[in-house]
Amino acid sequence: MTPLDNFPVRSPSEAARRVAALVPAPPNDLAALTSVVTELCLNVLHWAEAAGNVFAERDRQQVIITVQDDGVGIPETMRRAFPDLKDHEAVERALTAGVSSSGELWRGYGLADAVRLSTRDGFRIYVESRGVAVWADDGTPTFSSKSGGAIAGTRVQIIYSCVDR
Repeated sequence: MTPLDNFPVRSPSEAARRVAALVPAPPNDLAALTSVVTELCLNVLHWAEAAGNVFAERDRQQVIITVQDDGVGIPETMRRAFPDLKDHEAVERALTAGVSSSGELWRGYGLADAVRLSTRDGFRIYVESRGVAVWADDGTPTFSSKSGGAIAGTRVQIIYSCVDR
């Protein structure tokens, strides 16, 4: 993989613009990607309680966009509104459209939009937070075994296949 860009999450719209410029996707897919990256960056700014970064890498077959922070993680954030959730339940709840860690309905769009992005041709989503790992293909989140907690906060990767494009 060749690193293309690495920048801090400070301006979500600027981060999304820079990411979209790197992905050779159709305009409608780029609009969806821009929306998702903006929302993910807003999540970092509002909930992570730590700095975040956006990374972009590319090889001949794919572009990987990573939004990552070293914050408290999805499970801890979601337990503020839903204290009885186990880690994997908290991540599952965070991937549900309209659910947010504030407990307010119809506020949480970033992660749910990322899962929906995986319904578009060529996009896969990987979410990892505090040892819970999730893949989304075709809009369906699939929980894998514990990831081992390799990162402190949350990492969301958007993988776009460039093959035959």
